Amino acid sequence: MAHAPRSGQQIDRLLDEALALPVSERDAFMTQVTDEELRREIASLLRAHEQAEASFLAQPALEIAAQNLANREAVLIGQRFGSYEILSGLGAGGLQVRPAFRPTTNG
Repeated sequence: MAHAPRSGQQIDRLLDEALALPVSERDAFMTQVTDEELRREIASLLRAHEQAEASFLAQPALEIAAQNLANREAVLIGQRFGSYEILSGLGAGGLQVRPAFRPTTNG
């Protein structure tokens, strides 16, 4: 399949072709790549892609952000600032949490 000089475009094309296949068919595809160095490069990129999918994309970013926000909010509940006590999170936007608070009687 590949005896010509390797180029970024050739690597990209072969990688895209391999990624379009079911995982069970990729080994057969890779045997068609006759250039050993090119085959090793594509195999390395496939492994990196699979590892990235398994770890980085395992939990959506929005879910992580919601957990971080909930944890940050939970830390603040019950704390006092001057004569005010934080009761709960009232809302959030951007990087801020807007607390619901009340004045304390012994502030």
